[in-house]
Amino acid sequence: MDKYEINMLAKSLKELIILYNKLFDFRMPYVMAIHQNPTDDKNYDNYHLHFEFYPPYRAENKLKYMAGCELAAGTFINDTLPEKKAAELRKLKIY
Repeated sequence: MDKYEINMLAKSLKELIILYNKLFDFRMPYVMAIHQNPTDDKNYDNYHLHFEFYPPYRAENKLKYMAGCELAAGTFINDTLPEKKAAELRKLKIY
């Protein structure tokens, strides 16, 4: 990544965290997973850098508890549609 891309990534991550904090009017805890391309100099065209956020709140007063299948499989199941949550975040003002 060049300097501009790094700055834009940092800005995007900051804005997302601000939106999460505004969503329910408190500082939202979260787990952020970073997936990068392998670094062994082999060709991995199907890989790409991406970030995953796992906030534990499903609603303002509703915590998401991990189920056994999630813990055992290393997955996180969210009972809301990503499009719905993205629309909620888009409605918020960052600054």
